[in-house]
Amino acid sequence: MPNAHSHAFQRALVGVPETRATDSFWSWREAMYAVANALEPDDLRVVASQAFAEMLRGGFTSVGEFHYLHHARDGSRTVDMALALREAAREAGIRMTLLPVLYQRGGFNRAAAPEQGRFHPRVVG
Repeated sequence: MPNAHSHAFQRALVGVPETRATDSFWSWREAMYAVANALEPDDLRVVASQAFAEMLRGGFTSVGEFHYLHHARDGSRTVDMALALREAAREAGIRMTLLPVLYQRGGFNRAAAPEQGRFHPRVVG
């Protein structure tokens, strides 16, 4: 049984407080960028291993992992985050297809923002 749409790094958002008065997609997105920009490869491996293990317990045997984190925190290009996802899948015992995703824009008619630097090829946060 495949999970065809995963963003394993977002597992790190579990437990981030939400309040009805201020929550929206946009506030969630800002929290997601903060998590994405804080992760190092070892952090991602741990978070993704947990997400993948939970998928297996839920009956999924494979995962399509949408991969956004193409750059190191300093903006340099790296494959370390992709390798961390590969190792997490291996540790958990789930088959994974890595699906690279590229942010071209920061929203409707907006250039990519600095907090999207790990997602975009030309923006450094």
